[in-house]
Amino acid sequence: MIEEVGDIEAVWPEIEPLLRDLNDHGDFHDQSLLPDWAARQRQRLVTGDGGIVLLARRGDRAVGLMNARRLHNPALREEDYGYVDFAFVSPDVRSRAVGSALVERIEAWAAERGLRQVQLTVIAANTGGVRFWDRAGFEVRTYGMCKTLGGA
Repeated sequence: MIEEVGDIEAVWPEIEPLLRDLNDHGDFHDQSLLPDWAARQRQRLVTGDGGIVLLARRGDRAVGLMNARRLHNPALREEDYGYVDFAFVSPDVRSRAVGSALVERIEAWAAERGLRQVQLTVIAANTGGVRFWDRAGFEVRTYGMCKTLGGA
């Protein structure tokens, strides 16, 4: 079951572990979480016309999380677009259509608002995530690159 979250605080005890699992998933991050990471993430989760937060449930257990926001970059384009900030499905329920159901609901949310595109960023080393988004119809348009500087 996919649930649209209206009150972030009411479900934060379920969202927080999913976000922590997202950060801990794989060996993709070379930094630890900030001490106030939870407060920062709660502020980023936007509901209403400006965004959507979804929880996927199996029984009473939250097994997936996805959120998207409406963004606008006037320097690059005239129209708004949807942007997926977070996407995570618990490993024990992957390949069971949970992620696909979340994506379908995000796409419906975007289409209902007249948005013609949904964008996201996925870490290149997350081959499972790259494969998932590719199968969902997303395509590479840009490459984000990073260089770790010595002594910093």
